[in-house]
Amino acid sequence: MRTFSLIVLIFGLILFVIACEDPHNGDDGINSLVEVKNEPEGSNCEYGGVRIEHGMDLDRDGFLSPNEIEGQQFVCEPAPDNTCDCEDGENGHATLFCIYDEDPGENCEYGGKSLNWGLDLNDDDELTVSEITGTEYICNGSPGVPTLIEINYEDPGINCEYGGNSITTGVDYNANNILEPSEINSKNYICNGHDGHNALVETDAEPAGTNCPDGGTVIYSGIDSNNNSVLEQAEITDTSYICN
Repeated sequence: MRTFSLIVLIFGLILFVIACEDPHNGDDGINSLVEVKNEPEGSNCEYGGVRIEHGMDLDRDGFLSPNEIEGQQFVCEPAPDNTCDCEDGENGHATLFCIYDEDPGENCEYGGKSLNWGLDLNDDDELTVSEITGTEYICNGSPGVPTLIEINYEDPGINCEYGGNSITTGVDYNANNILEPSEINSKNYICNGHDGHNALVETDAEPAGTNCPDGGTVIYSGIDSNNNSVLEQAEITDTSYICN
């Protein structure tokens, strides 16, 4: 008689996620997800088993969507022993799974998960090292690099007739927290009006969502019509997003 441990059913409903933080506050690396499901009897496993799906959480929603699945593996039940007609024996050993955090190293450069499985030979509901017959590594993607923004006063001239502000953005590829000329990918100007009103610029953190899937920075700009040096809601004329 074939049986699976309750742990298989539990893991079949749980996604395992590991996060990695970037020390420069850039966007997080893409996490790896693992899902374990029961596999019915069929072409993949003649006598049933489990299906292990894995992939990268590209939309960072904590769920392994069908379009994110990069690979799958089947661990199948062995064929029943029908060679003799005898009395019922003991149940077969359960198949157990253990998923551990995998530190950055030889198996996963940026860390991830190690998935281990094997038969519970001593029937103690614990998968010991000697019982492990298979291991698969599900690795995280590389960490993201931070986006930098610089806002500087722009003197009156060709870019802004009456002066204003320049907004420079780029990706800090060398992670030194300095926006160098080779890292700049955008530069815009918010110019003062000819009637003496100054241009104001404000930035704020933008959470992950519709505007920036991985979060970023929102930039508000407009003319200080009442000259109180505060960019009020009614004075905002432009909103842009710098996304991670």
